[in-house]
Formats: sequence, C-alpha cells, structure tokens
Amino acid sequence: MFYAVVAAAIAYPTGGTYTYQVQTPDAAFMSTIVIAPDADGVRTHETFGAPTPIAETDQQFDSDLAQRSFVAAQHGKTLTIEVSPTAAHYSIDGHSVNATLDHPVCTLIDDNVLTSVVMLPAVVQATHATQCTFVLSTAPRTIVADLSTTPPATHPPQAAASDLAVTAQIGAITEIVWYDPQTLIPDYIDFGHGQSATLTNRSPSAVVPTPMPLRADGARAN
Repeated sequence: MFYAVVAAAIAYPTGGTYTYQVQTPDAAFMSTIVIAPDADGVRTHETFGAPTPIAETDQQFDSDLAQRSFVAAQHGKTLTIEVSPTAAHYSIDGHSVNATLDHPVCTLIDDNVLTSVVMLPAVVQATHATQCTFVLSTAPRTIVADLSTTPPATHPPQAAASDLAVTAQIGAITEIVWYDPQTLIPDYIDFGHGQSATLTNRSPSAVVPTPMPLRADGARAN
C-alpha cells in the first residue's frame, strides 16, 4: 500500500488595504498597508505616517511566506534588502553589505514600520517557528526573537473575543500581536511602553502601487 504525503496548504493573510492607528507616548498617526496575495506569494506596500508619509516600503514574500525582498524609501534615499536562506544583502547609495542569518526558517525585516508584525501571524502559522530572525534595516545586523502562541493572561478590549495572539520576545521587549484566525490580519498590536497599533479600517482592494523607478544612485526618481 502506498501512502501519499500531501503538504498542508499555506494560508496567506486575506488581501486588502488595512489602516492602523499608531499610538506612541508622544504622537499618534496612521499607517496603511496593502496586502496582495497571488500564486507566487504575497506582496505588500506600506505608507507609514499620515497625513505626511514618513516612509514607504514594498516587500515580497515567497509562496512559503519566506521574506525575499524589502525596499524602503525615506528622506530621499532608497534601501534595498534581498534575503536568501543564509544572508540578508543590503544596498543603499551604491554601497552594499551582508548580514548572516542564524535562524532562516523565519526571517522578517524590522524597519520600525508595521508590515513585519502584520505578517507575523501568517508566517508563524506557515513555519511553526518558535524563533524568528529580525533583520534590522538601520544596520547590517540581526536580532533573534522568541515566539509563543500561548494566549496571554489579559485579552485587550481592542482585540475581538475570538482573536488569537503571537508573542515575540525581542530581548527585553515584548510585542503581542492579536489577530483574526480567519483572515490572519492583526486587529491590535501591543508594542509595550505605551506604543500600539489598532486596525481602524479595511477595504477589499489589494492593488499594490507600482514602485517608482530607481535612479543610478539608488534614490527614487521624481
């Protein structure tokens, strides 16, 4: 008798446009993320900061939800990070450098924007990872976070009663992502220290803007 081993289909986060209210001790602003799944994986576009954008990112995740690329435009400069199973390759202003990945099963770019934590529930469900390597965009180095899907003791009012949680312990920082198990989209993200992000609006539109062409120096063309 032959037994067929069928791999479970990987669930992608539901496509659409999601707006989050970001709260810090000093300021409040909005961030809008477009999530566009297709046969090749998931593409995202985030506009972080409103009414005046602070940064914009375009990110690509493969069909297994492994992160493969990250492009950020901020202050007239463009940073590109290409991710392989063993390294993250940084490129900005004609300069490049690599960072070694210690735990490649789960790798996300940490750019102080929301996309990495918004994608975290889907990535954890796809990989069953208990650790994740966060590649810092501000320097060619990585931080390994411990992950847990154990429900926290307190369920915040900003999260739906049916929401599940992923907790990322990054050094002394605890981040809790409360998400809808049906859509894999976070409703509420607690970054600790008075910082949070709450989903305030969603739309089924999942049109990712076409990235502007790059000049030879790596900056966005006007």
